[in-house]
Amino acid sequence: MRIAFVTIEYPPNIRGGAGEHAEKLTAALARRGHEVTVLTPGDQTTVIAPRLIVRGVPSGTSVLRFWSGLRNAIEALEPHPDVVHVNGLSYGYARRLTNLPMVLTVHHCVRDAARASGMSLLRRAAMPGSEEGPLMSAIERRAVRGSDKVIAISRFTKGRIAALYGVPLDTIDVVPNGRASWPSVADTSPLDISRPMILFVGRLDDRRKGFDVLLKAFPQVAEATDATLIAVGRGDPAGWMRALSSSLSSRIKFMGFIPPERLAGLYLQAELCIVPSRMEGYGLTVAEAMQAGRAVVASNVGAIPEILRDESQMVEPDNSGQLAQRIIGLLEDNAARRALELRNKKIGEALPTWDEVAAATEEIYSSIVQSGPQVRR
Repeated sequence: MRIAFVTIEYPPNIRGGAGEHAEKLTAALARRGHEVTVLTPGDQTTVIAPRLIVRGVPSGTSVLRFWSGLRNAIEALEPHPDVVHVNGLSYGYARRLTNLPMVLTVHHCVRDAARASGMSLLRRAAMPGSEEGPLMSAIERRAVRGSDKVIAISRFTKGRIAALYGVPLDTIDVVPNGRASWPSVADTSPLDISRPMILFVGRLDDRRKGFDVLLKAFPQVAEATDATLIAVGRGDPAGWMRALSSSLSSRIKFMGFIPPERLAGLYLQAELCIVPSRMEGYGLTVAEAMQAGRAVVASNVGAIPEILRDESQMVEPDNSGQLAQRIIGLLEDNAARRALELRNKKIGEALPTWDEVAAATEEIYSSIVQSGPQVRR
């Protein structure tokens, strides 16, 4: 099958889970024998692997320019694709992108993202091209209703799509993310820190990830234990460091954005992984931590409960006191933590592979290619 895969995020331009989803899914589809052309912002055409080509759509930094160039980019593909797959809000014009069968993957609803960001309407209005932009919910509604099939990456996201946009549940398929494809050798270089080690993975400057909640909890954790907090992810740590006392700053290490083999090593070295999010359409870091066999303390929010499936490892979002107590309790109870590690690893290793995700996506492609583009809902 010939697939045109439309995505704003794609290597090297990956900011979050949607970009990783695009990278892993397209590679798996190509391995399964499909001809995949990725359309993403850029100026070059690159052959990534057999049957996997990335074609840049000139756009600079303008999302609107990318959207406006997509229709011509798809029509220029020879031979024409059998199906067009749009990854998240990678296209948002009122006009239907193509007359070809079209699939839309929704990672989370933008209304939920805007609410969790905590941004004022005035600030959101100054960011029209971001998913927090005030028109994005209406754009997403049209994209959902204008697609021949909608894929949600979790049951939670499926429910939110149906509730917000009036789409029948039976028209939305759930295909979760695949489990992490760790390097064959993890980098477990020792860190010069006091133990135990607690790990945060996520964008530091994204309020939805809740790093500020963890920092509010950490003084209590530091007083009760010798723990060091390792923070991995993009964002300038300078502002966070200024807010910390000198005694606390020595107990927090900011690693920035690190290569996969180092991230895999940190998961293996951590006593606890902390996911204090205010919103999650899936919960990628929860899944990664479980696959690595780590105990987790995460917010009971979004799709996290359906991934973690354990109330003892969840706390209410935005509750730094409860978060601190749960962290301290698990750090002090080695037997309970070890039981959770074994339990989480078993569940994490049973999560689908990206080849299994690709196979489920293939079935969706086949169903709409056979029936043809449908009347718009």
